[in-house]
Amino acid sequence: MIIKTIITLANVLNINVIAEGIETLAQFQQLQDMQCEMGQGYLFSRPVEASNATNIVAINYQAAIT
Repeated sequence: MIIKTIITLANVLNINVIAEGIETLAQFQQLQDMQCEMGQGYLFSRPVEASNATNIVAINYQAAIT
C-alpha cells in the first residue's frame, strides 16, 4: 500500500518514479499495474560499467523501434 501511495502521489504531482531492485517479472507487473513506468534491477541487467551501459541502451533502443 505504501508503494502504491508513493506512485500515485508522484503521478499527481507529475514527478517521475523509478522503482529500484526489480528482480522478478511478478514485481515488474505489479509496478506496471500501479502505473510506475520506470524501473531498474537484476530483472533487466546486472550492474555494468558505464561504457557498456551506453551500448546496452543503444542496442535495446534500436531493437524497440524496429
